[in-house]
Amino acid sequence: MQMVKEKAGRITLADVAVEAGVSSATVSLALRNSPRILQETRQKVLKAAERVGYSTNLRVDDSRRIDVFQRKPQVKNLGFALAGADSTDRIYTVPFHAAAREAARKGQHLFCYPLLAEDSEGDTLMLLESSECGGFLLMGSVEDQHYNLLQKTGRPVLVLGDHRISRPVDLITFNDFQAGRASVCHLAGLGRRRIAFVSENLGFFHRQEWLRGYREEMKAQGLAINQGLVQTRMRSTPHLEVIKPIFERKPYPTAILATSHGEGLAVVNHCRELGLHVPRDVSVLILGNIRQDLYQEPLTCMESPIGEMGRLGMKRLCELIADPHEIPLATLLPISLRDHGSCAPPRAVRARNGRKSVL
Repeated sequence: MQMVKEKAGRITLADVAVEAGVSSATVSLALRNSPRILQETRQKVLKAAERVGYSTNLRVDDSRRIDVFQRKPQVKNLGFALAGADSTDRIYTVPFHAAAREAARKGQHLFCYPLLAEDSEGDTLMLLESSECGGFLLMGSVEDQHYNLLQKTGRPVLVLGDHRISRPVDLITFNDFQAGRASVCHLAGLGRRRIAFVSENLGFFHRQEWLRGYREEMKAQGLAINQGLVQTRMRSTPHLEVIKPIFERKPYPTAILATSHGEGLAVVNHCRELGLHVPRDVSVLILGNIRQDLYQEPLTCMESPIGEMGRLGMKRLCELIADPHEIPLATLLPISLRDHGSCAPPRAVRARNGRKSVL
C-alpha cells in the first residue's frame, strides 16, 4: 500500500484517500459517519488516517471542513524495563543498545527502568506513568507481577528473552530447547558418546530448556545418561562444584556441555589438571555466547543473536504502539553454532587385540 508522504503544512482529505485506497468522496462520507458508507469501509478510512499520523480537527464546527487534519504528536520516549537483573550484564546491555540504536533511527529515545521491589510497586508505577513512554520492552527475571505492573500504564509491552508469565504475551526470544538438542546432535556427529551437562545455576528458564533439549536428543541418539553425567545447581555455585563430580567415575565423559563461558573455561582447566587434552580427549561446547570481553580463550558455542533480539524487539514494539489490538505474537530466533576449536572427533586408540577404537 502506498504511504502518504509527510507535508510541512496541513494534510487534506485527498491525502487520506490515497492511503486508504478509496475516493475523496468516500473518505469525506466515512469521517462524517454517513449511513451510506459500510462500517468496514469507515474503519478502513479511520485506520488510514491514523497510520499517516493525523487526527481530525475537532475545533472545526463546519462538517464540510472535516477533511482537514492536524499532525498527531509522535511517540518520542520508549522504555526498557529490567526485572530483577543486573543492568550492567552483557546479556542485557547488548539488546538494550541495539534497541536504542533502532529507536534513534526514528528519532526516538529509549530509557532503562529497573523494576523495584514489590513493596515499592506504587512508586514504580508512578515513575513509569510519568515517563511519557509510548511502550515498554521488558527483560530479565520476568514474572507475572512485572508484566502486570507495566500493563497498568495502559501502554504496549513486549517481552525479550525467557519469562515466567502465565499467559500469552508479545515475545521475541530464542529456541533454547532446540539449541540443547542441536548441541548434542553436533557432538554425537563428531563421534562423542559420553556427553555430560553442567550448570552452576539452573535457576534461569533458558538453561532449563537447554537441559530439556539435551535429555531429549540424548534419548533420540540412543545415548545413555549415566549416573553423574548431569551436574546442576539451582543457584549460583562455584564452577568446580559441578565440574569435579563428572570426573569422579571412569570412564570420563568425552564431551561436556556448559551453560556459560566461565564454566567452559573451568572445564578446560580441570581437564588439563587431569592430563586430558581439549578437544582430543574431551570436547567442550558452550550453550550461550562467548565472552571475548572477559576471556581471551574462545570456545565453540551455540550463539544467541541477542543484539538482533533487541533490534527486532524495538521494531515490533513500534508496530504494537501503532496497533495495540494485535493478537500476541511469539517470535523464536534461531541459534547458530560457532566453531572455535574446542570440539573435535575423538582420538583413535589401539587395543591389545590390535583393533582401533575411539574414546
